[in-house]
Order: sequence, then structure tokens, then C-alpha cells
Amino acid sequence: MLPDVQVISAKVFNVPLFDFKRYWKIIQSRVSIVANTCWGGLTYHSLYMEFLSPFINLTIAPDEYLKMLADFQYYMQQDLVMVKDRDCGGNPIGKLDDIHINFVHYRNFSEAQECWKRRMKRLNYDNLFVVMPIMDQRASDIFQKLEIERKVGFCGSEAYAAANIYYISDYESSTEAKSAFGVRGFGSYLNDQARRRLYDYDDELGNRGAKTRKVYDVFKLLSGEQDFMRQLV
Repeated sequence: MLPDVQVISAKVFNVPLFDFKRYWKIIQSRVSIVANTCWGGLTYHSLYMEFLSPFINLTIAPDEYLKMLADFQYYMQQDLVMVKDRDCGGNPIGKLDDIHINFVHYRNFSEAQECWKRRMKRLNYDNLFVVMPIMDQRASDIFQKLEIERKVGFCGSEAYAAANIYYISDYESSTEAKSAFGVRGFGSYLNDQARRRLYDYDDELGNRGAKTRKVYDVFKLLSGEQDFMRQLV
């Protein structure tokens, strides 16, 4: 019999800016991504990594997310209960005490709850990495004050940039921040940064399945390095 070995997908070698040493460091560190958008799940998926967090395929309103982060241990000890099996958009809604969670891409609440409980067991409290798109000044101020060791915010307006909150100038200038339906919201744009590709189709603006302009180096970001933002020209 072969000894136990850790296998990684060969597909990860095609990820932009791939760095094996950093990638192996990330794998070994068992980083748990906490995010209030699909960014965490998309990042795990794009790197072919196990979901080491229950924050997968969901959205949480910014104000409630910030409240949850301020007392994270408490909320993670609460049972996830159903609010709606499906809302008008077809998504199940649950809550942890007073924090509402919109589960995206789940058939019903039972499925969302089962996935949440299973992934909660993998949550690594010793290596939490908290991410949030910052949409206004109030969120910027509160996020800066959170007593969290590893946290990164991204914003599409320079006015909200601060310590641990990084301005993405490419958001307002790049055609990749747009779609055939108009200007994309910053949260959606940030999710696109986590994908391997931006679009798999040609849209009315002429984006021919263009690859995302990567504004950060995800390997440096998850490794805890400070120079993860890229200079794009």
C-alpha cells in the first residue's frame, strides 16, 4: 500500500501567477476564508482547494456581517435556523441569532444547513482570513476597528481606502467591470477577481471570453504577505 500523501490537482498549475511554494504553504496552513459574498468559495474553487469554511455560496448584508465579525466566536456557536426555505429569488434564508444568511445555489434550506454544519467542522480558528468588499465610509470605519488578526477589505472608491482596505482603481476604468447589463456592482466585480475566467461568452461590449485582469496575487494574499496588490498598466 502507498503511504498517505496529499494530492493536488494538476489544473492548479494553470492558475495565473501560480507559485508552488506559496501554494503548498497555503495548503499546509489550512486557511479558513470568512467572507460575506461568494468570494471565499470562488477562491477555494479556483485554487482547487477543500472548503475549509462554511462561508460558501452565500451573502450576508454588510451591517450584519460587521456585527458578526465583532463577536465571531459567539455567532459561530449559534445554531443555524431556517427563516425561509426559499425566498422570491429561489434561495433559502437562514440565520445565526440575528444574523441573516442568504444561501445561493442551494436547492432548499435543508441542503444549505447540512453543508454549513459539515464545513463548520473544518473551520480553523487558528488561521482565519477575513475578507470584505467595502462599499461606504461607515463600513470602512467599522472594519478598521475590528480586532481581527488577518483581515483585508477591498474598495472601488479611493475615499474608503485605509489600513487593511485596498483601493482597486481598475474597477472604475476597466471594461471588464461591465457587462451587457450595465456597470457591475463592486461586490460582483470582486467575485470575478476570484474566478479563473471572467466570462465564457462574448457580450455586447466586445468582451470575448476575456480573462480577468488580476489586481492581486492570490498566493501572496493567502500567504499573509503585504505586497499582494499588483501594479497594472
